[in-house]
Amino acid sequence: MTALLVAISLLSMSVAFAADDGNPQNSVAETDIALSNQKVDEADKLYDSGNYGDAVQSASEAIALNPQNANAYFRRGTAYNELGQHEQAIADLDKAIELKPDYAAAYNNRGFAYYHLKQYERAIAEYDKAIELDPNDAMAYSNRGGAYNELEQYERAIQDLDKALELDPNYAAAYNNRGNSYNDLKQYAQAITDYDKALELDPNYAAAYNNRGNTHFNLGQHERAIADYDKAIALDPNDAMAHYNRGNAYNYLKQYAQAITDYDKAIALNPNYVAAYNNRGNLYDDLKQYERAIDDYDRAIALDPNDAMAHYNRGNAYDDLKQYERAIDDYDKAVELDPNFAAAYNNRGNAYYSLKQYERAIDDYTKSIEFNNPLLAMVYRNRGNAYFDLGQYERAIQDYDKALEIDPSYAAAYNNRGKCYEALGDAAKAQADFDKAKALGYNG
Repeated sequence: MTALLVAISLLSMSVAFAADDGNPQNSVAETDIALSNQKVDEADKLYDSGNYGDAVQSASEAIALNPQNANAYFRRGTAYNELGQHEQAIADLDKAIELKPDYAAAYNNRGFAYYHLKQYERAIAEYDKAIELDPNDAMAYSNRGGAYNELEQYERAIQDLDKALELDPNYAAAYNNRGNSYNDLKQYAQAITDYDKALELDPNYAAAYNNRGNTHFNLGQHERAIADYDKAIALDPNDAMAHYNRGNAYNYLKQYAQAITDYDKAIALNPNYVAAYNNRGNLYDDLKQYERAIDDYDRAIALDPNDAMAHYNRGNAYDDLKQYERAIDDYDKAVELDPNFAAAYNNRGNAYYSLKQYERAIDDYTKSIEFNNPLLAMVYRNRGNAYFDLGQYERAIQDYDKALEIDPSYAAAYNNRGKCYEALGDAAKAQADFDKAKALGYNG
């Protein structure tokens, strides 16, 4: 089973800092204090122009001149955040807050760092403090909304984003983030309205194009999704996520060469992109290039050994290669990691069935049914097949009946039920089922 994963990027921006940190600096010469502040001003300009590495250098020089300069630690911390060095950012923002405990912007940006480390509860605690210190900070509300969204607390996210937009009606990032919440709630019309507004306010907002593309993708509008991903990539050619998402859309359109090109690019930009390896593997599996698929699943698992889907997908590829024991090993791991993984139970059942271990197959099909496999008719048919091979024709008929109750056009279920009636000597019922199967197009 191919499971395509669509990621969503949330844009949270850093906050400008106060001009004076207000801390006693009795041990620092006044000339050094002045030079330190000049270096901070220089770091600000470098930061605003996107020269984050140089901003770190200038802020470090400011700290060397005046180790009590809270603004210097703040600016270096924000630059580290932009460079993706979030642990270093936290260390500097800790120091800024130690020197200036009411530094709202430092709390906000420390929340930004925790957010990107996927420590969402800690991020929320930081945003709480920033809002307590500055209740009119629209950005802190927007950022907290983004963290609530990651915790799937969508209503709370929307409340925060509403507040951010009340404080700043022209806040493009808040519209983008609220669009993400609506998207995750499957309220796609509202999501698109918010992304449209974000792009009206900021036509160069690459993340908003990417996210609107995701909503079009979720609506099955794959061509429109690709158009948005194209714009996101034109604005930011190094956005691995946009390439990955466009690859998913091409995959659904069966434009496999373009999909592979995008997955390749996503991986080149981010060699640790587990989902991209996984989905490229799924594509190779669909193309029956099973060894290449397994290579990609191997890489995904090496990067994240606890990814149940990657183990499941590799199990499917091994099953396609008729390496059933290896498939079972992967399905075992998938259900160990996710005990409610209905599809993994079904497919492990298929592997046991291929090995003629019918009782074990039946156990797995039963578990898959208990966990509400969305392809329930198929699972009942599979279990019916196992009962048939055990000669338990009445129980097999019960399962085929259930499959046909769920899907009255299931030709294979009619055919197999006909075989049960035939084995039981009921020629009339057998022929009726065979005729029905043929009428539905069964040619197996």
